[in-house]
Amino acid sequence: MIASVLVLYVPIQKPNWIGYTATGMFFYVSGLIYRQFASNCTVTILSIVLVLSNYVLYPSFVHIRSSRLECGDPLLWLVSSVAACIFIYTLFKNKKFNIPILGWVGRHAMTILVTHWLVLNIIKRIVSDGL
Repeated sequence: MIASVLVLYVPIQKPNWIGYTATGMFFYVSGLIYRQFASNCTVTILSIVLVLSNYVLYPSFVHIRSSRLECGDPLLWLVSSVAACIFIYTLFKNKKFNIPILGWVGRHAMTILVTHWLVLNIIKRIVSDGL
């Protein structure tokens, strides 16, 4: 988790995968930790307050692919991003959607997350260089 903060404070330009791997691991570990508190109403309320105050008072944005801070504070961005995930999870955890594509995306989310940049880069290379 510390590596993701360090990568944002001391940006490493190349290779890009160091930054987004550290950030991805931060979010993965945060999700594992949150599972222990998923039913805690106080955590949910604090996450909502944190998300709203961050976006209103001190917005922070990071370009995920290059791990580049666009504006704001990297640590605040990480914390408010986890809070936003908690808020979205809480908002939809009791809703039952009968939309098959959402179920498919949910079951394959990690594969999509891991491979989408690879697929986009291959398509970009084909389009720009030709076959």
